[in-house]
Amino acid sequence: MFAIPSSQRLLRKAAMPYSLHRQAGATLIEQVLVAIVIAGLLVAVFIGWNMVQTASNDNDNLRDTALLMSKVRSVFDGQSSYGTAALNSTLLTYRAVPASMINGSTITNPWGGAVVVTGTGATYSISSAAIPQESCATMVKNFAGNTGGGSGITAISVNGTAITLPVTPVSAATACNGATNTVLLTAS
Repeated sequence: MFAIPSSQRLLRKAAMPYSLHRQAGATLIEQVLVAIVIAGLLVAVFIGWNMVQTASNDNDNLRDTALLMSKVRSVFDGQSSYGTAALNSTLLTYRAVPASMINGSTITNPWGGAVVVTGTGATYSISSAAIPQESCATMVKNFAGNTGGGSGITAISVNGTAITLPVTPVSAATACNGATNTVLLTAS
């Protein structure tokens, strides 16, 4: 049999295009790795978006509730009583409800839960329903820190259970034990 000298084999190899020496395309393992990286990025984006959305809803809820409290006091300024009935329709008539809380003829929070303002004589209460657990603790802790002074918070309850003021982060987290919660703020 006739053998090709090694010097000629090297010349033949050198003359062949580079692409013929290397496998074209991606292997299955490479494709799977790319898919895993893409899936990981999508999960990270989803988690990040949820965290941003939760923080945004929390901030909207705190801002809107504080503004609603201010508007209730403004509408009833100079009165000796807030009455003893639901005040939602009165507040809507006076345009004393933040626009982001108005859903037709009802008042809602960022999670779509009902917000009901009720006169209780010398005080009034704001009940806010369907608040997620972590957002509930944030709301309770924030408004509990504003007792007295300008806010006039006199009592807070979660899911019908009164919380002793001043509220600690631990007691707020303990009180907000449901997947969704109802917070009742009472103020003067």
